[in-house]
Order: sequence, then structure tokens, then C-alpha cells
Amino acid sequence: MSLDGIDPAILGDFLTESNELIEKLEEDLVKLESASGDDELINSVFRAMHTVKGSASFLALNPVVAVAHVAEDVLNLSRKGEVAITEGVMTRLLESVDVLRGQLDALNAGEMPGEGPPDLVEALKAIAAGGDAADAPTEQADAAPAQDAQGGVPLELHPDKMALVEFMISDMREQLDEIESLAVALMDGESADAAAQEIRTKAGELELTADFFELDVLVGDVKSLAAAAAEAPGLDAGLRPAFGLRFATLIEVMRRRASGLDEGVVRELPTETLRERIALLAAGEGLPAEDLIDGVDQLLVHDGVLEADAPVIAAEPAAAPAADPPAASEAPAAGAKPKPAERTKPLTSATEATIRVDVNRLESLLNLVGELVLEKNRVLGMARTYRRMPGSDNGFSDQLEQVSSALDRVTGDLQLGIMKTRMQPMEKLFGRYPRVVRDLAKATGKQIDLELVGGDTEVDKSVIEMLADPMVHLLRNCADHGLEGPEDRVAAGKPAAGQVTVSARHEGNHVVVEIIDDGRGIDPQKVGAKAVSKGLISAEEMASSSDSSLVRLIFAPGFSMAEEVSNLSGRGVGMDVVNTNITKLGGVIDVASELGQGTTVSFRIPLTLAIMQAMMTEVGEAAYAIPLTNIVEIVQPEGDALTTVRGNNVLRLRDEVIPLVDLSQRLDGVTQPDPLPYAVVVGLGDRRAALQVAGLIGQQEIVIKPLDPMFENSQEVSGATVREDGGVSLILDVASLLETSRTGQHAGSVCDA
Repeated sequence: MSLDGIDPAILGDFLTESNELIEKLEEDLVKLESASGDDELINSVFRAMHTVKGSASFLALNPVVAVAHVAEDVLNLSRKGEVAITEGVMTRLLESVDVLRGQLDALNAGEMPGEGPPDLVEALKAIAAGGDAADAPTEQADAAPAQDAQGGVPLELHPDKMALVEFMISDMREQLDEIESLAVALMDGESADAAAQEIRTKAGELELTADFFELDVLVGDVKSLAAAAAEAPGLDAGLRPAFGLRFATLIEVMRRRASGLDEGVVRELPTETLRERIALLAAGEGLPAEDLIDGVDQLLVHDGVLEADAPVIAAEPAAAPAADPPAASEAPAAGAKPKPAERTKPLTSATEATIRVDVNRLESLLNLVGELVLEKNRVLGMARTYRRMPGSDNGFSDQLEQVSSALDRVTGDLQLGIMKTRMQPMEKLFGRYPRVVRDLAKATGKQIDLELVGGDTEVDKSVIEMLADPMVHLLRNCADHGLEGPEDRVAAGKPAAGQVTVSARHEGNHVVVEIIDDGRGIDPQKVGAKAVSKGLISAEEMASSSDSSLVRLIFAPGFSMAEEVSNLSGRGVGMDVVNTNITKLGGVIDVASELGQGTTVSFRIPLTLAIMQAMMTEVGEAAYAIPLTNIVEIVQPEGDALTTVRGNNVLRLRDEVIPLVDLSQRLDGVTQPDPLPYAVVVGLGDRRAALQVAGLIGQQEIVIKPLDPMFENSQEVSGATVREDGGVSLILDVASLLETSRTGQHAGSVCDA
């Protein structure tokens, strides 16, 4: 089937909303398995599935509707207490989520999705059939007497649309319930504007639905409802009782239309007079002098429907204008039931406070802000240069500095605002992990409890996307390598269920993410022996390495502790890829482990990948940028602080000896006759190194630009930037410099690349 008949804009909105619902739905389903008595949770799951089904039915996406419908039936019976959420039931529900996600992916690719797996659909139908709903009251039975009194014509639609009518009716009833509750606030001067806006929005959705199903009379009712709501906030207090009565009557008429559609008929309920009177009242005019009740008014009031089922929308009592006394028919009938309490609830929802923006537009804005930052830097540099020029006008110089400072401040605020639009909570990632861990537990036969901490920690959207695969691989490692089986854990005095904690927190301009397990831990000697057997290090290097250095070998290419390859691990490519991806993010990964107690893998990544603070330094004839977040301190070493250990240059800094890297020799291949005057101490995790530089230019905000292809193989630099004087500087890759300073290796000068 083709998607040619579907409006691309509407389809795009459907996909965006449905994908968000599916992500949340999957997370809540896993929670529901261990909290089946949580009514709020199961109602939330049911509503999400119902929304996906309803939206798909509006677009006539029958394959999606079919899968969502059977899953919704199971959830509906579950929230009624007629189906227990067992492991088998949950597995089927999660499978239905997987199928729905695949169908949405097909739609996103421009293809009509295929039908759901027949065995899954039949299994869900069988689960739903096991629920005893014989005693549940049906709306059809309640509506039968009204049908006899009001008649109707058979509903005739295209078969594809007829298959979707039941979903439309359900959605229509929900919308009418919400409109009725909003109508209470419509009569309240303080919240009338917000209520009117929401009613118009919901009426617009109903109008689209009615038009799709060719229900012209319903379209007219909905339009009247929306038009009346728009005028209601300015309505005179004396007209509100009459307006509220008829507004409630029109809602009840539409409910009766829904009941008729449920029985396959279009009810003959003439509403022309009712709509005219609503329009007159909304326009601030009185009712006709005769003030007769006919048509639908007569049917509803005289049959006792209004007293029994259709409450009058309350309004503050007010004296009616003398020229237009209230009609006798508007007084409550004798024996009328009091208005239910829930009808008088105040308006709790507000007008929509968010909008969806194409991510490409945000990318474009971010690029423009980056260019603005570069130009701002140039203006600041020009202002400083002008002040130092002989014979410069001090007055003009002061004005120039004021303007440049104001530009700096405004640019900073703009940059911060744009960056915040791209920030997303880590919850976006964390929501996937309960399902991942559940599947891993089943695949490994282990019991795993997952704890998620810091889901509200925000990072740039691009960072979240690049973290997705590394995080999943680390969780697989926890399940396959880290945690013991239940029997082994009990024998070791631990709980049968292993504990995995995923946490995130802010530290300055970085985010620290940790994956912690309470498993068997990593044996550094076994890691070292395995690395020697694979030729990754020599036996002599293993003997001279610390335990922490040996443990870090798990990130070496081709390394794996698994004795055999499984679906989860053993190929020797996972942790290397994790390390590479974290490094690409400008972060650093570390691992700490205690044998028998567990392992913590942590990585520190920047909040954003586009703009950073850096220290500009002089190295030979060039200027290089060192990321400020990697700088521990800057010192001017005395002569006796510089020495060598085993032929390698080191710096004595208080009680610590750290590797010393001569950047002139490393980057330009030139050895300076005298020691360079400054040492910039940089660090990542617990590793330190001192970078010798000839001079310090100062701190600048830099915009990261990709490297020219000639530098792609260089280990010393990670990007480039444009300085405030218009020149280009390379950005040093601190992680690579620390690694090569530890091993004493380097790839040659940048100029040789």
C-alpha cells in the first residue's frame, strides 16, 4: 500500500508523537511487571497504547491499528483486574511494542507498514479472551431506549473506514468528556480564555475526524461548539446560565450521535435551532421573545435526559437584564439530580507551552552562533589592539571596549539560549535500559536489578545520540561478564539478584556517567596474562604495570576475556569501540574494579561538542588551543623541577612526579636549546602530564572546526579553530597526549602528517 493519500505534515506529527509514546510505553511496561498493582501506571500504559491506536486509525494505518488494538484489549482487561500481568503476558506486550516500533520505522522510511505477526496477534487475542467481561455494562445497552425514540439511518462508509469507526467513537467520547469538563471553566471569568482555547483545539480535532468519516451533521455541531467557545469569555454574566444550558445540551447531542454510530446508525437529531440560539447568546443577544423549546431542546428536556444525564454548566448567579428575562424552561426541572462534583472541577490544563522544531533548524542556528562567536572574538581583539596603538583616542577606545563588552555579553546569552534548546535529559537514554536489562537477564539466566540515577541531567542532543551504543554495550558487559549467576552470588554471600546502577551528574561543563555493578570484578593479573597471550603487551611490560594500567587494557583493540563468542560478547571489538566513541566526544573513560566486589566504568564528556573555553598557547611560531576543562594548573618550573626518569622527561610538582611533554619537539619536531618557560599541567581522571609551552596568549571561547584531511591521522590534535586575530589554530587532543606520554610513544610531528 502507498502513503500517497496521507498528508506528510500530519504523518510527521503522528510519527513524532507515537515514537515518544512508544519509548515511554516500553519503559512503563517493564515497571508494570514488578508493580502490577499500580493503577496509575497501568492507566498510563493503557492511555499511551490507546493514543497510538487512535492516531493510527485517523490516518487509516490499519496494520498499526490491528496490533495496537489487541494489545490495548489486554491492557484494558488488566486495569479491570481481569488479566494478570505475568511474565508471559508482559513478554507478548513488549513484543507488540517492538512490532509497533518497526511499523513506525517503515512509515518513517515512506513505506506502508506490514501486518503484525499473526502468532503475536492471536496470542494477544487469546489472552484477552481469557478475561471475563460478561458483567461489564455496555454503552450499547444503555443507549438502546434512546435509539428507539430517536431513530436514524444506517451508517454507510467505505470498508476501510468502517473498520475504524469503533476507534473513532472511543476517541470522540473522550474528547467530549474533556470538553465538558473544560466548559465548567468556560463560565469562569479567570480561566475562560484558556478553557476556550483548549475547547477550540479539541473541537478542531473532532472536526477533522468527523470530516474524515463524512459525518456532515457532526461537523456542523463541532463548528458551532468551537465558535461558541471562542466568544464565551466575553459573555455578559446575565446570559451565562442560558448559554451554559445549551452548550451542555449540544455536548449531550453529540454523545447521542456517538451512541448511534456505535450501533451503526446516524441519529436524526436536528440541531439547527439549538445552534442558532447558542450563536445568539454567544454574540451577546437575548433569546427570541417566544422563548419556545423545540427540536432537540424539547426532546432532551421533556424526556428527562437533561435532568438525568446532561448537567447544566454552572455559572455565577447574576440578575438577568430587565429587557430579557430568563425563560421558564431554563429553570431546573422538578426532581432534577444535583450536578456531579467532578463537573465543577477547575481547569487544570493550560494552553500548549511547547512547540516542535526541526532539529536541522537548530543545527543551522547553532552554526550561526558559532560564526557570531568568532566575529565577537575578533571585535574584542581589535578593541584591545586599538588601545595599545600609539596615539589612540582614549575616548573612542573606551567606547569601543564598551561596545565589544556588550557584544560579548549578548553573544554569550544568545549562545546559552541556543544551546539550551538542544539540551535533552539523560532520561531520553535511561528510558531504554529497563527493557534492555530485562532481555539481558532472560538471555543470561541471571537476576538483575537496575537502578537509574540522574535522569534529569541534561546534555546536548548530539552527545546523547553518540552515547546510545556505548551505554548498551557496557550494560551487556555487566550482564555477561560482570555479574555472577544466582547460585554463585548466594555462595559468595551476596543477594541472588545482581545490582546494576546507571547514574549521570553534572561536573562543571561536563557530565559524568557511571555504570556500576556489584559482580565479580576484574582480575588485573588475568587481564594482563590475556593481553600477553594476544601480543598486546610483553611480559616485561605486564610486570612493571600497575593494576589500574592492566585493567585499562580491556579497552585495547581485539581484547576480550570471553572464552567463547556469544550473542552478547566475545568478539574483542566492543570495549575498543566504546573507548573510541567516548574519545570522539572529547571525553575520557576510566574503569575501577575490586575483585569480588564489582566494577565501575565511568566516563566524563562535555555538555556540547561545538563551543568550548580554551587556553591559547605559543609553541614555536604557532598558537595552539588547550581545552580549559583539561587544565589542572599552569606553572613556571624552576631548574631543579625538570629531570628525567628512565630517559623520559618528568616534572617534579610538589610531591608528585608527572611526565613532561615538550610540545615544540612533539608538534614541530624542533628541540629547544633551553627549557620552555611554562608548563601547562593537564589531566583526565587520575592521569596527569605537563605540556611545555613558550608562552600564554590567554583564555578564549573557541568554536571547534573539523580537521583538514591532511591532519586526520594525527594523534596530537582533535580539531581547529579561528582565533580572534583571524588566524587558524589547532586544538590539542589531551587524551592522546596523556596516553603517548605514559607509553613514551608518539606518532611524529603534526607537520609530518
